[in-house]
Amino acid sequence: MYDGFHAKPNSIELPMFVNYVLLADMANVSKSLVTLVCKSLREDGILVSSKRPWTIIDVKRFMELMAQEKIPIDAED
Repeated sequence: MYDGFHAKPNSIELPMFVNYVLLADMANVSKSLVTLVCKSLREDGILVSSKRPWTIIDVKRFMELMAQEKIPIDAED
Protein backbone atom coordinates (compact mmCIF):
# COMPACT_ATOMS: atom_id res chain seq x y z
CA MET A 1 0.00 0.00 0.00
CA TYR A 2 1.19 3.51 -0.80
CA ASP A 3 2.57 5.11 2.33
CA GLY A 4 1.48 8.68 1.61
CA PHE A 5 2.53 11.44 3.96
CA HIS A 6 2.28 10.58 7.64
CA ALA A 7 1.17 13.90 9.13
CA LYS A 8 0.30 12.23 12.45
CA PRO A 9 0.60 8.73 13.87
CA ASN A 10 -2.07 6.42 12.41
CA SER A 11 -2.94 8.95 9.69
CA ILE A 12 -1.96 9.30 6.03
CA GLU A 13 -2.44 12.30 3.75
CA LEU A 14 -3.17 11.11 0.22
CA PRO A 15 -1.62 12.84 -2.81
CA MET A 16 -3.41 16.00 -3.95
CA PHE A 17 -4.43 14.37 -7.25
CA VAL A 18 -6.55 11.66 -5.59
CA ASN A 19 -10.24 12.17 -6.36
CA TYR A 20 -13.41 10.17 -7.01
CA VAL A 21 -12.73 9.80 -10.74
CA LEU A 22 -9.18 8.51 -10.21
CA LEU A 23 -10.30 5.99 -7.57
CA ALA A 24 -13.16 4.80 -9.79
CA ASP A 25 -10.80 4.35 -12.74
CA MET A 26 -8.25 2.48 -10.64
CA ALA A 27 -10.89 0.17 -9.14
CA ASN A 28 -12.80 -0.21 -12.43
CA VAL A 29 -16.07 0.80 -10.77
CA SER A 30 -18.47 3.71 -11.14
CA LYS A 31 -17.80 7.10 -9.62
CA SER A 32 -21.12 6.81 -7.78
CA LEU A 33 -19.93 3.62 -6.04
CA VAL A 34 -16.69 5.32 -5.00
CA THR A 35 -18.72 8.24 -3.67
CA LEU A 36 -20.85 5.88 -1.55
CA VAL A 37 -17.80 4.03 -0.20
CA CYS A 38 -16.05 7.30 0.67
CA LYS A 39 -19.21 8.51 2.41
CA SER A 40 -19.25 5.34 4.50
CA LEU A 41 -15.56 5.79 5.37
CA ARG A 42 -16.26 9.38 6.44
CA GLU A 43 -19.22 8.30 8.58
CA ASP A 44 -17.05 5.62 10.21
CA GLY A 45 -14.41 8.21 11.11
CA ILE A 46 -11.79 6.73 8.79
CA LEU A 47 -11.60 9.33 5.99
CA VAL A 48 -11.62 13.12 5.84
CA SER A 49 -12.27 14.25 2.28
CA SER A 50 -13.92 17.64 2.79
CA LYS A 51 -10.74 19.40 1.65
CA ARG A 52 -7.46 18.50 -0.01
CA PRO A 53 -5.44 16.55 0.69
CA TRP A 54 -7.79 13.74 1.60
CA THR A 55 -6.64 12.06 4.80
CA ILE A 56 -7.10 8.57 6.15
CA ILE A 57 -7.32 9.49 9.83
CA ASP A 58 -7.49 5.95 11.20
CA VAL A 59 -5.08 3.77 9.22
CA LYS A 60 -5.44 0.86 11.63
CA ARG A 61 -9.23 0.68 11.15
CA PHE A 62 -8.81 1.18 7.40
CA MET A 63 -6.40 -1.77 7.18
CA GLU A 64 -8.70 -3.92 9.34
CA LEU A 65 -11.59 -3.10 7.01
CA MET A 66 -9.48 -3.97 3.96
CA ALA A 67 -8.60 -7.35 5.52
CA GLN A 68 -12.20 -8.00 6.53
CA GLU A 69 -13.38 -7.31 2.97
CA LYS A 70 -10.50 -9.44 1.59
CA ILE A 71 -9.15 -6.52 -0.44
CA PRO A 72 -5.45 -7.03 -1.25
CA ILE A 73 -3.21 -4.28 0.04
CA ASP A 74 0.05 -5.31 -1.64
CA ALA A 75 0.80 -6.23 -5.23
CA GLU A 76 1.98 -9.59 -3.90
CA ASP A 77 -1.39 -10.44 -2.26
